[in-house]
Amino acid sequence: MVTNPQAVLRVLPAIQHDKLYEQLEARGWRRVEGTPPADPHAKVVSTWCHDGIDARVSWVDDRELARHFYGIVYGPGAQRALERLVADAWAITAERGISAIQHATTAEQLGTAARALGLLAIGRFDQDVFDVLSGMLTSGHAALQLDALTALMFSAWPQFEPLVASLAADESADAAVRAEAADVLEAQRESGWNRELR
Repeated sequence: MVTNPQAVLRVLPAIQHDKLYEQLEARGWRRVEGTPPADPHAKVVSTWCHDGIDARVSWVDDRELARHFYGIVYGPGAQRALERLVADAWAITAERGISAIQHATTAEQLGTAARALGLLAIGRFDQDVFDVLSGMLTSGHAALQLDALTALMFSAWPQFEPLVASLAADESADAAVRAEAADVLEAQRESGWNRELR
């Protein structure tokens, strides 16, 4: 349950761009102006609201992370808006993200699912999501570790910090993985592990 009256949440839609917009319009959403207060420099493509819900969703283009865009939901009614977007935007939930990892057959599919989970690793701590990303982080597979580290840049859970610190100091780990872990550790410490998303 979100207790912050100005909650900032994330949503990852399973449909994208024009199809997403058509679906939102059909479900009563409309375009408005707006920029997420938690990230005023985000590459916002469009912002939407729904009558009767005191919140907005801004769709952000971040292909490095998501391979498509994701939404930042904000305002006093953010939780209600997020619940509606699960249906209206066919949102990917943590459970669906874990299922995607379980059914992945290539490292690329695992990496894409890990980045999705990283986007969703905010709000109330979820042990299942934590366990999946931690497993990838400690897998010893450099590509998967890098994908997990990319995911953790967007997480709001400081529970990951000991694992990231350990990886940054692990001389047996791949040099690129160690360097990325050190960068993630520094950035997340500066942001307080994205404290505004908890």
